[in-house]
Amino acid sequence: MEVTSKFSSYSKFAKVQFVKRIRNGGSLKEVKNMPDKIIKGEGLWNGRLLKFNTLESTNVWAVQHIDFCQNGDVIWAVRQTMGKGRLSRVWLSPDDKGLTLSVVVEFKNNRIIPAVNFAAALAVNKTLKMFSLKGSLKWPNDVLVRGRKIAGILSEAKPERNFVVVGIGLNVNMKKSDIESANFSFPATSMLIEIGRPLEMDILRKVLVSSLEKNIDSLFIHGTKVVIDSWEKYDWLSGSLIEIDTPAGVIKGTYNGMDEQGRLRLIDKNGCENLFWSGDVKKVVAVD
Repeated sequence: MEVTSKFSSYSKFAKVQFVKRIRNGGSLKEVKNMPDKIIKGEGLWNGRLLKFNTLESTNVWAVQHIDFCQNGDVIWAVRQTMGKGRLSRVWLSPDDKGLTLSVVVEFKNNRIIPAVNFAAALAVNKTLKMFSLKGSLKWPNDVLVRGRKIAGILSEAKPERNFVVVGIGLNVNMKKSDIESANFSFPATSMLIEIGRPLEMDILRKVLVSSLEKNIDSLFIHGTKVVIDSWEKYDWLSGSLIEIDTPAGVIKGTYNGMDEQGRLRLIDKNGCENLFWSGDVKKVVAVD
């Protein structure tokens, strides 16, 4: 059901926060950038779809407007101009060429937050499989096809509301020329390039949202182990020599999967195991 009155669709909590902002001297500019459409029943768990024709970043909007968000909201930008990726990278989405959305998920256990990111990557991978594409997963947040990046995930926690915002960028109808002009930091591809035909964005979005809902439900019911076990089946780094770029410098070693918390396990040249919450990972080609 499409809702034409934007303010009427906000939760009671959001309306109260809106009034508080204005009473405390807040500007209407803070809340002017509202969705072009709010559609009930097309988010997670029958929640809301907040659709923007154009938006700088779905993740940034969700984080800045967390008081207006509800559990299960899906924020979707048809065109994204300054998408937010890891390590301050930008994820652009021209009209009808990329699927960029963020989902708002309520959590009760902080330890489960990293696994939400993995559950989202698995949902993207499951979606690709439904379109006859074989994907793989690169820790901590990339989805690949034939070793080329097709999607990325970025999660940001908002503990004051017990929410985590999970952003997803999927290259859908991008041509080779679009990929080249985007200047990605990692070799990239798109569903159009891999399948050979354009896809209908609405259908793809609904398939992805359904997969997200099932994966996050499974995570909350069964815990992180089920997500990490599933990840291992598609792990692109499995058994590889790798290097990870961290604030302390670049560390090389053998990839040894993830621990139960989702940290990367690396065995260094001394045989010691090192654990990492984050970092930029690359495969290393062994030289005799």
